[in-house]
Amino acid sequence: MTSGMQTVIYPVEDLESAKEIFGKLLGVEPYVDQPFYVGFRVEGLEAGLDPNGHGKGMTGPVGYWHVDDIEGIREQLVEAGRNSPEPDHRCRRWQVDSHADRS
Repeated sequence: MTSGMQTVIYPVEDLESAKEIFGKLLGVEPYVDQPFYVGFRVEGLEAGLDPNGHGKGMTGPVGYWHVDDIEGIREQLVEAGRNSPEPDHRCRRWQVDSHADRS
């Protein structure tokens, strides 16, 4: 079961400027404010700012679906024709290539 997309991470180059802009846009203060990550929570959605995102290959915002059973979701993806997703053990998520071969 999934609880939907609840996290969106934005790669940013100027963390202080982005923090100010997002704070004004969202109307809240960050609940996490660290040099490596700033996170805002608004109505069940987390908007995160990652100053190292571009260095990790992020070219734009990345959305994350929250799931109760990551192994079960992986099996559903494989059954639906996806290549087996590779685990990313840093945050217990699966990297799923949206352009994977469906054959």
